[in-house]
Parts: sequence; structure tokens; C-alpha cells
Amino acid sequence: IATKTRNNMKNALFIILTSLFLVFATKQSDAQYYSYQKGIGVHLGIHRTGITFKNLINRDNAAGYEIGVYYDRSGLSNGIKTSMGGYVLNGKYTRKNSIFNPQLQLHLFVTYGAGVSVGYHMPGYYKIANGGSRLWYKGQISAGVDAMLGIEYKVLGLPLTVGVEANPFYDFLGRGPEFIDFVVPVRYIF
Repeated sequence: IATKTRNNMKNALFIILTSLFLVFATKQSDAQYYSYQKGIGVHLGIHRTGITFKNLINRDNAAGYEIGVYYDRSGLSNGIKTSMGGYVLNGKYTRKNSIFNPQLQLHLFVTYGAGVSVGYHMPGYYKIANGGSRLWYKGQISAGVDAMLGIEYKVLGLPLTVGVEANPFYDFLGRGPEFIDFVVPVRYIF
């Protein structure tokens, strides 16, 4: 398990360094790249990893929706966290606001949103029962509410955004002990 944790940390470090390289190694672009309407990309989270589609209703008001399909790696076996797996479908209403003045040529945004999710978790998924974690010995359905708060950077000169997000969630049905996921979203925009 220590080797698996070490490999996960190496992968996370690689993703972060690659993201930083993309952020700082790109050239200045035209104003047309400042905003976007649609994006498809990967959602690299501690618990949930998957693909997302984002659609802003129009480029000016920066409000829209995001749909994601994720593989949930949460699980518990003999008191040790493992990758039991499950699948989660999520839909959120999202908004983005520019943080800095465009004269700074920094295409940085605060993103936030809220929505709902449903999921199916394989046998071995764990729940909260009587104040502690307990295994489900059969598959488990989950449903709840999700939120998102993050920072998104529009890579200059490329149709790409990179971000960092905190995604708190609460499942009313099939609740596990996790309540927040930290994510690096990378999105191709058009």
C-alpha cells in the first residue's frame, strides 16, 4: 500500500508540474481567447476521476452547466482505504468571474457552482453507520448534492484551461465518510 500511495503522489506531482509548465510556458494571445463557450476535459480528483462537459449559456454572462461522469475510487477493506470503485454522474449549474483586470493579461477566473449527483458503488463501498465506517457487502446506490469552488486559468494561445477546485459533496443516500474532493480539471475549450 505504501508503494501505491507513493505512485499516486508521483502521478499527482507530475500532473501539477505539467499544469504549471502549461500555465507559465505559453505565449500571449489575442482577446478572442479570453472567453469560451464549451469545453470537454478530464477531472483528476483524489476520489473521483472522469470526463466533464461544460457549456456556458453565452460567453458574456459566464453562467452555464457542467456534466461529469466519474470513476469513484473510495472504498474500505480491513480498515485500509482501497480502490473498490463506483461510478458517479454529476450535473452542476456553474458560473465564472474574472479575478483580475484584463489589462494584467492574466486570464484567471473564480469558478463556482452547485448541483446533484447519483452513483453506483461496487460491493465493498463503505457507509457511515452508528458513527463509524461500515462495508456494504452488495452494490450501493448513492445520491446527494455537490458544490464546487475553484480557480481556472485560460492558457494563453491554446484552447485549454487548467484549474484547481474543491468539490464538497453530501450524499443523502449511501453516504460514505468522504465529504470533499480536491480536483485538477484540464479542459479543451471551443
